[in-house]
Amino acid sequence: TQAYKQGEHALRFLADEYGEDAVREFLFDYREKFDVNAVLQAVIGRDVFQFDARWREHLHERYGPQAVGREEPSAYGRRLTHGQEFNTNPAWHPDGRTLAFISDREAYGTNRIYLMAPDGTNVRPLLARQLYDELDYLHRGRASFNPDGRRLLFVGEKTQQDYLYILDVSPWPALASGGLTRVKLPEKFAAIQDPAWHPDGRRLVFAALKDSQRDLYLFDLASRQLTRLTRDEWAEQDPVISPDGKWVAYTAERDGQLDLMLLD
Repeated sequence: TQAYKQGEHALRFLADEYGEDAVREFLFDYREKFDVNAVLQAVIGRDVFQFDARWREHLHERYGPQAVGREEPSAYGRRLTHGQEFNTNPAWHPDGRTLAFISDREAYGTNRIYLMAPDGTNVRPLLARQLYDELDYLHRGRASFNPDGRRLLFVGEKTQQDYLYILDVSPWPALASGGLTRVKLPEKFAAIQDPAWHPDGRRLVFAALKDSQRDLYLFDLASRQLTRLTRDEWAEQDPVISPDGKWVAYTAERDGQLDLMLLD
């Protein structure tokens, strides 16, 4: 993940420092030559070491003041997981005694859902292995328990198409070995992410990509009514519905930064 973010920021710096045309030229030439040093010299007249030095100066100038007085994550809270694997997207079970999270600890790039105690102990798988045969890939995104804690909502992929899945986790907290349901939406989306339950337990909110635009959607499981909540040029994500069901909090990327938004 860090490598992807560093690459993204390096390209952004290339555009800011040398113009957007430099990015296009760099990507086109790199596809042909596959030599970063030669391509940089051809496009901006600097080798990879000179570019790296200038990029590091830029990072220090931009983010140095923000880093003053900040500590490592362990200074702000207890570390619950250890190791080299990815452990992401923790979700509280309504009982307040269990966390669900997604990890590739069994095999790199193969995501699974696990449970653990709030102190990081008693880690165990939530889904029986045979259930993973029903989807090709479990996305490393948000998983969400419904209000009574009997169903878990997440996003998976099957035949290169994203779907919402609901897992029956009762009787809790036994290993779930059945009751995995694919939600049938009336529309297809290029990508689906960040699903969450409505407090009424009947509706789902999620972000989805369609026609190169990511917006928020609300889906009623009973009536199968799909409602588009946003329709603009901003990329919305991470929707959460307030406990009274009157507000949707989410983030939107505007002018290169994420803003916290509210929708009634």
